[in-house]
Amino acid sequence: MRNVLTALIAIPVAAFIYGCNTGTLTEMARIQGEQAAEIDKITELIEEQNENVAALRKQADADVAMRTKLKEAIKAKLANGSQKDELLQAALLLVNKGSSTVSSQAINILGYLGGEKAEKALLKMLDSGSFNRNSSSIINALVSMRSNKLRSVVIKLLDSGNYQSIQAATNVLQNRSVRILKKSDLPLLLKALDDIPNDNNNRHRRNQMIRVLCKLDQDTGVKYICDEMETADVNQQRELLYIPIHGGVSLKAKSWKKLIASLDEPNSRNMSSFQAACEGISRCGDLRMIEIALPWAEFAKINSNFRSSYINMLNRLRDPKSAKVFLDLCVTGKNAYYVNYLKNFPGIIQKDGKYQLVDDAEMKKLIKNRDKIIARLNARDKKKAAAKKK
Repeated sequence: MRNVLTALIAIPVAAFIYGCNTGTLTEMARIQGEQAAEIDKITELIEEQNENVAALRKQADADVAMRTKLKEAIKAKLANGSQKDELLQAALLLVNKGSSTVSSQAINILGYLGGEKAEKALLKMLDSGSFNRNSSSIINALVSMRSNKLRSVVIKLLDSGNYQSIQAATNVLQNRSVRILKKSDLPLLLKALDDIPNDNNNRHRRNQMIRVLCKLDQDTGVKYICDEMETADVNQQRELLYIPIHGGVSLKAKSWKKLIASLDEPNSRNMSSFQAACEGISRCGDLRMIEIALPWAEFAKINSNFRSSYINMLNRLRDPKSAKVFLDLCVTGKNAYYVNYLKNFPGIIQKDGKYQLVDDAEMKKLIKNRDKIIARLNARDKKKAAAKKK
């Protein structure tokens, strides 16, 4: 607006300086008038917009105040046990007669109230099929009241073939799969996965279900991911590898070995998949993974983006067997940024202001201790495998 006003002032000044004739001055005056009218119009629109924003803020504040009062009223009513039925009846009325938003809030209230009557009402809604849009709210309400019918409900939803029902079941299972389902439910989960189309519109839902599968049974989940990676492009492979990482699933070393075996050699096309593998290995923290990761050093030397992920992984593992590779990557060429990573790294010392490998005798001690750790890990895994067969 300031630029427009400057232009308006400049017009008559320019006309005077350059000796414009009367016709030109008249035309300039007309343009100046139109610009002034445009400014007034813009000003009105801005004021109207500000008024609308203020009204929206006022409405939002009113909604927050209403929800707060509702919660306080419910607490006050619950303090008097005889009034719980009144609240229950009121909530049921809102569920059936209220708008979609009000109905969803009333379902949440039923979950908050709990009890046999509220549970029966929620289960009846699911059975009726007329509350498909509120499936997630109903399931969350059953979770809130800790219903013992939750497992049978989730199984029914997964087996329904209905998009919204399966989505509602998937959402509730993300953080509670182990507490709701059993390993005997794996075939149902696999069937539900097969029913979800593997396209861009449904990939997020599929990834959610695969995450649930990994949490319920890691071996089955990892096998499913490996099978998917065989036909997936590089971007989809990256997504599949990040499912356990971002889903809070702590994969064992043997699981990561299987997933990495599904990848080709690291290159510029599949680099993001190997970055995901580096993050997975870092979180796993198992020294046995270094044998798989060391050959990737050659690619890390020529690709700066991958080098960062690779160095961070080695720094997390802190394996003396990787000391030479780690030292070369951190001090060579333009990698001086990582020099601070070398402090206290097993197998590396600072001497005369420069970092170098420890002598052979010291390195042998470090490797010997490393081998002991790996032997313990192997013995632990062997013991667990034997116990699992019993």
